Amino acid sequence: MGSNLNQGKYRNTISLVISKFGGSQDKEDLEQEAELALFSAKKELESHEFPDKLAYKIIKSRVIDYLRKVPPKAEDISDPVVVKRYDKQNVIQPNIDVLLDTEKAVHLVNCLPEPYKLIIQSTFGIGDNLQLTEKDLAYLLQKSPDWVNRKKNQALLKLKAIMERKN
Repeated sequence: MGSNLNQGKYRNTISLVISKFGGSQDKEDLEQEAELALFSAKKELESHEFPDKLAYKIIKSRVIDYLRKVPPKAEDISDPVVVKRYDKQNVIQPNIDVLLDTEKAVHLVNCLPEPYKLIIQSTFGIGDNLQLTEKDLAYLLQKSPDWVNRKKNQALLKLKAIMERKN
């Protein structure tokens, strides 16, 4: 590599791109890929008007290409950090702080549009409805359990909004 690259001129750019796009992949492999990409583009970097911006684009492209080719490493699901990250990505946790009596709850649920009303009634066994699991309800509605879960969470958020408007 040239003297600029040996001195680590782009070390911070490499670290930034890897931390932003690299995920849980082996950082050493990604660094090596980035350095190879910079070495291959040495002449373009030296003659470019904004070499730092070009270096960022080159490194980003190489890291993304590398990640597409290499399957992701398995993560230990017993690690609380991993569990917390996936929970934050996949779940909306509405909180309803108001305690309701049964009659008021049934009335508010009946204010919801379909399919939210049906999903809340079925998952919580409200009214004459049997209490069903999300999986059973998904089967009956011919939808995925994830869809039912999302709709249930959206319905709870709608209920919260209705309660806030009525108070």
